[in-house]
Amino acid sequence: MGIAKSFIDGLSTDSKEVAILGGILAMAEGLKFYAVIERVESSAQIAILSLLKCKLLQGYCNIRPVPATR
Repeated sequence: MGIAKSFIDGLSTDSKEVAILGGILAMAEGLKFYAVIERVESSAQIAILSLLKCKLLQGYCNIRPVPATR
């Protein structure tokens, strides 16, 4: 289950977004789904996601895209 960027855009400044995302992560865990937070772009977002016990994320903060080799 991918969690889109729209859910984390204001994560570092909006407590309501943190609560919503925390609920989504709790629901995913209760249903035994893997939740992947997509397009994580800042260390502030990573810090909050860590507090929410998020286990899977992807985005520029994790690794930058690399050119394809031929």
